[in-house]
Amino acid sequence: MSRPDTSNAKHVEADDLDDRQLRAVARVTAADKSNGQAVLLNESTTLWMSKRGNRAWQVTREEGNHRGKLRLEYACTCGDFAKNGRIDCEHIFAERLRRGEVIIDGQIDGKRANDAKAGRRPARKRIAPTGQPMRSVQREARVNLPDRLPELIRDLKRVTDREKLATTKRDKHATSRAAALVFKIAAGKSADEMLADYRGLIEKGVLALRKVPHQNTLSRWTNDPRLTPILQQMLRTTSKPFRAIECGGIVDSSKMSQMRSAHSRYVDYGDDQRDQADWMKVHALVGVETLVCMAAKITGTRGKGTHDVNHFLPLVESVQGVFNLRFVLADKAYLSESVVGRLWQMGMQAVIPIKKKHEGLKMKTYYEAYQHLVEWYDKRQADFHEYYRLRPKIEGFFSLVKRVADGYCWSRGRPRKDGAASSSLNCDEPCTAWVNETLCKLIYVNLRLTVQYEIANGYMVNYFADTFFPAIPDQDKLVA
Repeated sequence: MSRPDTSNAKHVEADDLDDRQLRAVARVTAADKSNGQAVLLNESTTLWMSKRGNRAWQVTREEGNHRGKLRLEYACTCGDFAKNGRIDCEHIFAERLRRGEVIIDGQIDGKRANDAKAGRRPARKRIAPTGQPMRSVQREARVNLPDRLPELIRDLKRVTDREKLATTKRDKHATSRAAALVFKIAAGKSADEMLADYRGLIEKGVLALRKVPHQNTLSRWTNDPRLTPILQQMLRTTSKPFRAIECGGIVDSSKMSQMRSAHSRYVDYGDDQRDQADWMKVHALVGVETLVCMAAKITGTRGKGTHDVNHFLPLVESVQGVFNLRFVLADKAYLSESVVGRLWQMGMQAVIPIKKKHEGLKMKTYYEAYQHLVEWYDKRQADFHEYYRLRPKIEGFFSLVKRVADGYCWSRGRPRKDGAASSSLNCDEPCTAWVNETLCKLIYVNLRLTVQYEIANGYMVNYFADTFFPAIPDQDKLVA
């Protein structure tokens, strides 16, 4: 292809090229060899074709008035430009190279160029440390779950007692009540159907209760705020055996229904037409490798301070000292200078995509940390997405919670006794019954994962041993 005059061209060092620009250089090289790669429609429009010729992107070049000064403005029809309009996509940079507006000085590193063009990686081997296929492990875990679950909940209750959370005489049976609620969620049965199960657990000594609880008694326990910190401690205990495996966490939130009559899909899209219908939101921190729930916080959806970003740092800080996280993944809703800077101070790298037209030049308090994230996202795109590609796994976690535990909060909940309308208070803080039931569901999902990893590794989890560590996978999902 013929090149115009390059006397006023901008010079760029080869070592300073980012991944987009390296792919643009490859496009221009291919266009020099084949006229079919770049099709000139007119003086201001060029059609860049894919390598196979089955896709095309249109790049337009026009003069625009910017505060009284004329300057060249480019636009492209590709998704990258629509998402990140503040920087040139590979097609616009290729057009600048073709027109001679940019000249590259120096030799391009061949390895970096190949990494920028790398395609999809091969599928990960789904083989457990014991040599079994993971499908066989999952099947065996489903078979062993009913027998193993009572033993795990019994140990979980004893460990919680050892933590001395129920110290007063009035609360000495609080852990037994919390364990009974976890059994109910794990069984997925109503209070009437659970009576026979409770009788068998009490006779075997698994559940430390004097008699089978009445149906109304279970409702009263579910509405007991004293059980909430105990369930939170149980959730932390079920995640503790996986602390040697996890080096990265994912933070996100999801809405959950207050009633069984509301379908879980209506939660996200607001199609429920009931008067005074209300939802609650679950903010969770889960592990990248195992999807174990490390910490969770439950809030309303319409009250002051319920935005997701307000709960990011408290979740991460709550697992400090237990999990040694090096990366924390989240979507754009959590992008803020304080989040990126605090993670940097705690020795963690924020893996959050940068918003469109968001350069971070005005950041002052945590400028270095924020600018590092901006440059990582802009210039080393392939390396950034090597980590960020795992963020959607938390959507699978929320789907698992709603699917395994039926996706609903069955507890009716009782109105507050302070004279205010319960519907207005639930916007700011969900009632205790919804919170306790959701925590039981998260505990149950962690217990299911524990049984699966016991079979995959070939030995049993021990909640009493603080030095217990399962086998670390040979191939990490995150690039360390």
